[in-house]
Amino acid sequence: MRHKWKAWNDSWDHENSSPYVDWLAARRNFKQLKRNDLEFYFDEQRQIEVHSQSFAVIKSSFEQFVQFAKSEPDTLDVRTQALLPRGAGRAFRRDFGGDTTARLPMPKSTVQECFDEDLWSRQDPDQLPAPPPIGSVVLGAIDTGIALGHRRFQHKDGTTRILAAWQQNAPAHPNQCHLPFGREYYAPEINALLNKHWPRRPIGAFDEDAFNHDTGVLGMREIHGHREVAMRAAHGTHVLDLAAGADPDNPDNLLTHKLEKMPIIAVNLPTRQVLGLSGTFLEYYVIFAASRIVTLADALWLKAVAQSPALESIDGKRGYRIVINLSFGKSAGSPDGDSAFHDYIARLNEEREVEGFHPVEFIMPAGNDNLKRCHASVELKNKTPAAIRWRIKPEDRSCNYLEIWSDTFDPDDGASVAKKFKIGIAPPGHPELPLTACENGAMLELGDFVARVYCREKKRSDGKVRVHILLCTAPTYSVSPDEVTAPAGVWLITVKDDSSKNRTVLFGVQTDQSARVSSATGLRSYLDDDDYERFDKKGRLADTFSFEPGEPREDQDAGSKVRRHGTMNALAGFDDIAAIGGYRLSDGKPAAYSGTGVGHRISHKSKGAPTMAMPSDDSFAHRGQLAAGSRDGSAIAMSGTSAATALATRHVIWSYLNSRSAASRSPRAILYKDADSTDEGKVEFPKEVDIEKIGGGRLTPPIARDSQKLRRSFTTRAQYFKKSNTG
Repeated sequence: MRHKWKAWNDSWDHENSSPYVDWLAARRNFKQLKRNDLEFYFDEQRQIEVHSQSFAVIKSSFEQFVQFAKSEPDTLDVRTQALLPRGAGRAFRRDFGGDTTARLPMPKSTVQECFDEDLWSRQDPDQLPAPPPIGSVVLGAIDTGIALGHRRFQHKDGTTRILAAWQQNAPAHPNQCHLPFGREYYAPEINALLNKHWPRRPIGAFDEDAFNHDTGVLGMREIHGHREVAMRAAHGTHVLDLAAGADPDNPDNLLTHKLEKMPIIAVNLPTRQVLGLSGTFLEYYVIFAASRIVTLADALWLKAVAQSPALESIDGKRGYRIVINLSFGKSAGSPDGDSAFHDYIARLNEEREVEGFHPVEFIMPAGNDNLKRCHASVELKNKTPAAIRWRIKPEDRSCNYLEIWSDTFDPDDGASVAKKFKIGIAPPGHPELPLTACENGAMLELGDFVARVYCREKKRSDGKVRVHILLCTAPTYSVSPDEVTAPAGVWLITVKDDSSKNRTVLFGVQTDQSARVSSATGLRSYLDDDDYERFDKKGRLADTFSFEPGEPREDQDAGSKVRRHGTMNALAGFDDIAAIGGYRLSDGKPAAYSGTGVGHRISHKSKGAPTMAMPSDDSFAHRGQLAAGSRDGSAIAMSGTSAATALATRHVIWSYLNSRSAASRSPRAILYKDADSTDEGKVEFPKEVDIEKIGGGRLTPPIARDSQKLRRSFTTRAQYFKKSNTG
């Protein structure tokens, strides 16, 4: 069936709703996200099909699974929450509406009906776990699949190092009215469950499945429950081990005597179906997670100070050092730092500075999208249109999103900014949308929910304006004959600027994941250009630059609209976040998948390169970094800048605990300076590697897993810290 384009209309509430949310609501025939109580109803048959394999382990047949699913409707509430974490109020109101409310989708079982906003930060101190010593560095771990029972997250006596763990996706506990959703487990409860399911630890039998179920990490009975720890690898467990894991039984381990000062507060985010397969709600769940970590760490510090008032201020600052490892991100977003997450961090630390507290430090990956053909840069000159191809794959069961960002317009252009920017779209097998002027706050649609184009003007804090266009398409395949699908193939996107200036237009394909971990039902679209070179002269996947020893470096992006430059994690490319790239430890070669910066500042808020790089692979033959698998005692190699980020987090925490000179420096300053000074002396590494890939340089990991010595040239603890803190 050939669908036709409709005219622009302003039915989209662009002042109070994200275009991603509006499209999601329209596709599922949800009620519009206004100021009332709302509900998200996911297509039951679609979810049954997606999860049938996962539920096979607890149901003997697909028919029984269908009956089980129907007995518990797969419904997500968008609940009105009276909670606004510090600094997040404007962002929540902007994207979800309401004066003092924030709305997020969540499974009904997780909703806390007795939620009391005042209890969020004013819990009874007697309900909190014992505080860590003053001077500790609290690691905040925000991830999925963090298994709480691993020996590597325990003290020598078998008690957990995890102070608290908020399972955002777990069924709510009737007595935890301080949480808006999910359930929180404190150290005493985790220890009690360890005693129950692992009575003779560290030896003896450990009923790990029962423990994971009781701590909310494993939810095989819930349609939206987590399954990650039931597999051989769990992302959050692996990352946390690299960031703070230690063998408490090894007396020679350099971490052993410091474990009491490296406490952990963990947050397991909801599943992909709840977050959105494109990360629609990721930022907001992360904001809640970070806010909870900060609130709890401050409450524990106040509890500790009540016992020792003389320790209220150390080095002129109050509170524990808080370092948050967030190994998540998105591939498309505003180039100007205009995100709810970034607004939250800025406002949070402004408030903490006024109150005399240590700032909250975030360490994030540069991303793994360098080779995904998800970014393009097009030059518009002399009012001449330019086109680019967007390839959407067949058999794709998830929506696809393409963001388009114009260059900045001067503020005196006023209301005419959007109309100066034109877009044309030619879907495969459907009528072409000819070049048409955009309208601020309006959208146009292809057929009924086949595709939509959203347009809005985004103002920066300096008054300049960008035109933001989001093109959303339906999946190209559905198990339901009633669901509209989009055509697969090449979508030709044409843009034109009618103003007199030459401008750069940025294209970004948004993150796209399958609903179930390890599934291949979500097929990512990509941008296509004849001048893009996928392979180098030796037939290997080409990185941003050629890094062959003894040969001149070449920019592999030269001449192509589709670029590796600009593929950094969209949530991490800002000055107040340490963004970590990856490289190969054996020879120092940057990881080809590690995201590349643009090499210069895009705006006054953003940065154009990673902060530095840590190893994400051991060698060409041994990919990834070895760390904890999903089961206690297991190890697995996982690759990616998430692993590099965790090693950077470990380095920062070690620096804070062992070097007084690091006390006044941010993680960005510590990592950049240490990497810059270390990288210079590595004769076995390529000497000149562009800043867009590795930022300040490459740093060797702080400690090998379960090793009695440090990697490579750092043979003793004293040598390591002398080298790391030079200058």
